[in-house]
Amino acid sequence: MKKIIAIFLLLFVIPLSSIASNIPKYVITSECITSIKIEELKYAPEWSIIISLNNSAAEEMLKFSKKNIGRKARLVNGQGENILKNEVPIRGYVSSPFQAVGFSSRKEAENVMKSILSTNGMCGEK
Repeated sequence: MKKIIAIFLLLFVIPLSSIASNIPKYVITSECITSIKIEELKYAPEWSIIISLNNSAAEEMLKFSKKNIGRKARLVNGQGENILKNEVPIRGYVSSPFQAVGFSSRKEAENVMKSILSTNGMCGEK
């Protein structure tokens, strides 16, 4: 029985975790933000965060999006914590400013904004 469990772990659990770790990540911290604001969307009952990056972070975001177009990616803060609930699909080139959408309340958007602004460090691909 132990061999069956070990084989199951090797065949299914380990490969799935290695796939999850291959999701590209982009770090956003307070050091690379020039402005950040929350807005209610006009076309849906949702909230968004609009983030403007400094020049070097904007260039890094553009390189990151070009490299990962068509893939899903994660936005993380300086501590490596996910900023958004889910991975986001990169459908086109992204630079600055950009908009994170899909927050169900202003409070949720404010919490995410605080998470971003509470960390320091370099921005860019992790």
